[in-house]
Amino acid sequence: MKKCYRCGYSMSRYLEKLELWTERVIWNSKRLPKWHIILPCLTKIILAKELEDIAKRKCPYCGYISPTRIHLRNHIIAKHNASYYNDIKRVVDAYLKLQKFITKIHLKYSYHFALDLPKMPRIYFKKKAELCIWITENKDIVLPILTQ
Repeated sequence: MKKCYRCGYSMSRYLEKLELWTERVIWNSKRLPKWHIILPCLTKIILAKELEDIAKRKCPYCGYISPTRIHLRNHIIAKHNASYYNDIKRVVDAYLKLQKFITKIHLKYSYHFALDLPKMPRIYFKKKAELCIWITENKDIVLPILTQ
């Protein structure tokens, strides 16, 4: 069975974890790993319209207005299951694609990260938080590369 080189999980288990964490970002859960900051960043960019509707307790797929977030979540899972999980899969695919472009550079006392996007010069970051800020500011450049 193929294992993820980053975490040691089998690939299917790793994908399940990423999907679970993406779902937690959508529903604004506090049970999200603090060290996993790129996934929430991508979710908020890729699913911006859907997250805006969910914050208003409105179904992003049919416009149903729910009295609570729990009712909305149950409605979406019951009525729009395929669309909902396709959105989650879109974010996970973009995340996995972005991970291929990120290189970890080990320096004497710290790590740095480099982003090698196609047809762009290499960009260096000291922290992943800086990478998230850069992705948010340059989403017009990054999104077409990650979602194609």
